Amino acid sequence: MTVEETNLIQRAQKGDALALARLHDLYYQEVYRYFYYRVEGESFIESLAADLFIRMVERISLFKPESGSFRAWLFGLARSLMLEELLKKDIRYRDYTFGLYAGESWGQPAGRLKRKLAQLTPAERDVIVGRLIENRPAREVGREVGHAIGGVLALQAAALAKLAQAEFGADEPEETRRRFCHQLEDLLSATGDSLAEKALLEQYPKNGPRLAPLAALAREIRSTPRPEPPAGAFAASKSRLMESLDLKKTLGAQHKVAVMDHLGADLRQERGQRLILAILCLVMIFILLSTITVSAIYALPGSPLYPVKLRLEEARIRLAFDPITRDKLVKYYHQRQIKDLQTAVELGRLSAADAQATMTAMPTPTATPTLNP
Repeated sequence: MTVEETNLIQRAQKGDALALARLHDLYYQEVYRYFYYRVEGESFIESLAADLFIRMVERISLFKPESGSFRAWLFGLARSLMLEELLKKDIRYRDYTFGLYAGESWGQPAGRLKRKLAQLTPAERDVIVGRLIENRPAREVGREVGHAIGGVLALQAAALAKLAQAEFGADEPEETRRRFCHQLEDLLSATGDSLAEKALLEQYPKNGPRLAPLAALAREIRSTPRPEPPAGAFAASKSRLMESLDLKKTLGAQHKVAVMDHLGADLRQERGQRLILAILCLVMIFILLSTITVSAIYALPGSPLYPVKLRLEEARIRLAFDPITRDKLVKYYHQRQIKDLQTAVELGRLSAADAQATMTAMPTPTATPTLNP
């Protein structure tokens, strides 16, 4: 591929509509001819050609330059599309034969050649069209029809012999037929160089008389004018392609909006869930603290919650800003602590000696001095 074509394909793979339209313009004629020689019915041929470029848009991201030429990749898509559409008509391509379809221009050179190719099997026809009309390498044609190079050369020789009404030598040993097929390929490779052809025919004196008419027929096929798409077919195909691109763009935008809306809904839902979770956590913390506080209020010396009770009493005293109220609280809590010690001793939770030691260590509350007016 040229650098220009490579850049064009890369732009098309990124969704560049102008690049895709340019590829349509470059390959439409070849695509039309691809279908022309393989199926019948003008409307069917035009429909296949237009559908192929829509499929090209859908799958062009799969094209890898290292796997071969873009033309070969496009023809591969064309073949799969053709087989699918024939199967929809309950027709298997290997059994497909041409009829005298009324819509064909049989009087044109390309039409006469197509009618002549109708006597071949689909595999033979694919090889002749691929090798002599589309000028594709034997390996590429072989990949398309499912044959090795040797099989392609054998089909080529058999098809030309059938068209020339010549004997192919089906009863000959396989090695002899294989040699004949390779000699014919050498001769076809030299087509256009009369001196080279003559030298090859002299080099193959035994098969020369059989090779010459096949080579002449091959030259005739190669020189046959190619079919031209009907007026309006190109424009109709390109119009369908652009409509498809516009639709794809519209659907892509709608999908993007839908995705963003979905993400927005998810985010809102997630935020709501987080808020509810935070509120639940705060409620649980509040309940836990309330439970601890209530339990601490009734705790007695010796209980794990009794130090909490003492801290709560200290906090209550500190929060009393009025000196008189503070003094009352100090005296009240001091008396209650003594009662707590007595109750703990009575319940057997604390020994009398420990209770006495605790009371001795307790500070004696003193009155807060008051100011005289």
